[in-house]
Amino acid sequence: MVELEPYLDLTEEGLANLISNENSLNPMKHDEKQKVQIYRIVYLDDFVKDLPRDLHGQLEDADLLDNRFVLYIDKKSGLSDDEIQEDLIKIDGIKDAQIVYAWILGRD
Repeated sequence: MVELEPYLDLTEEGLANLISNENSLNPMKHDEKQKVQIYRIVYLDDFVKDLPRDLHGQLEDADLLDNRFVLYIDKKSGLSDDEIQEDLIKIDGIKDAQIVYAWILGRD
């Protein structure tokens, strides 16, 4: 899950373009087998709608869902979750990157 800076108002496609144009996720940084492949991007609020109610509890607060997207990433890239998160945060306009389920479960 990535959170965008408040000044950005992107669609899923706009975020995909932002990420695909970014050098930090480019295979030039990592060898070719470590290229990060993103299959799908959805708004966090759309993702949450499909979760069991007891799992997402207080996430219905619009402030928690604004400017956040869930990325479906191929885990075969060879990069760790931490490396992928670090690379995503380096992209201008991305404020935070976290594993979506860990983020959701971390809410009380």
